[in-house]
Amino acid sequence: MRTAARSIRYMLRRAARQDYPGIVKIQEANFESARERTSVQGLLNEDFLNPSLQKYVIAARPWAENNGSAIYHPGDQVVSYILYEFQAVHFGVHVMSIATCPNHQQKGFARDLMQWCAYHSKERGLDFADLRVRPSNTPALNFYESLGYKEFARDWDYYSTPVEDAVRLKMDLSHTVLEQPRRIPHQQPQPAQRTTVQESYMTNFGIMPNLVPAT
Repeated sequence: MRTAARSIRYMLRRAARQDYPGIVKIQEANFESARERTSVQGLLNEDFLNPSLQKYVIAARPWAENNGSAIYHPGDQVVSYILYEFQAVHFGVHVMSIATCPNHQQKGFARDLMQWCAYHSKERGLDFADLRVRPSNTPALNFYESLGYKEFARDWDYYSTPVEDAVRLKMDLSHTVLEQPRRIPHQQPQPAQRTTVQESYMTNFGIMPNLVPAT
């Protein structure tokens, strides 16, 4: 007989479109700023326009429904997510948003996702990772510093509700020895390739967009 602890399996995998409502719900539970909320919702709509944007979740899956698949399953519940963007021009990765469902915090899920982001980015040959955080968010600042991030700049009045600066943090990936993350996706992601809007649209929707202006 399985114990209660074994009744749920937590899986790190790429986010699917079916996960987006769960991501938005977590984001709304964690962020008060309209700018932060709008930013996340806008990023989720950039599937075929921004192939550099990476979206990963940790999903709770009932053990009885676990089939070993690293893709979406109807029984999955998103408990944590991360959105990050490869910025090849600057040889870095920018963490756009990360959050965990309130009743699943203090379980190490955010650390798992941040470690995967750094590991994934270093494998891509990127030199640094950066992000923004509120200066009043002491737990987040302490968390990021524990991962090796250090303040390098501030953006004045970046946040609203309430108005507040943004502390910009950066971690050097090129000179940091990273341990393999505790959780990694079952299917390793393929290196992103330069993709045209038409090709991305075809991949996501199965049809080619009509880019010819009407006459």
